[in-house]
Amino acid sequence: MKFENEQSEQDQNSWKHTIELNGIEYTAFDGQFSDLDWGIAYVNFIEMLNAELRRQNSDEQFYPINCGNDGMFVLLTTKQLDFVNRNYPIDNEHPTTMSNWKSRNGI
Repeated sequence: MKFENEQSEQDQNSWKHTIELNGIEYTAFDGQFSDLDWGIAYVNFIEMLNAELRRQNSDEQFYPINCGNDGMFVLLTTKQLDFVNRNYPIDNEHPTTMSNWKSRNGI
């Protein structure tokens, strides 16, 4: 993965943060400051990594577990995620899909 051209523009009320991965510009965060900032940036980061994995025809994707300063996510195939969901509790300490995570966290 080629990482370059990271840009960060911030004022007292808002922040715009972009990153270029493999020649494509992604937005890590763009908006007014709120209580959801860490969650939004976390989702955007995982989504940009997953977009790059799809571009490379990978069978794996990153799945969120926890965000904030101690953000955690895991790289799994869909079969592995299905195994985890069938054999472990579906809670905030186990990986889930991005849509479930967004819904759970109000994003």
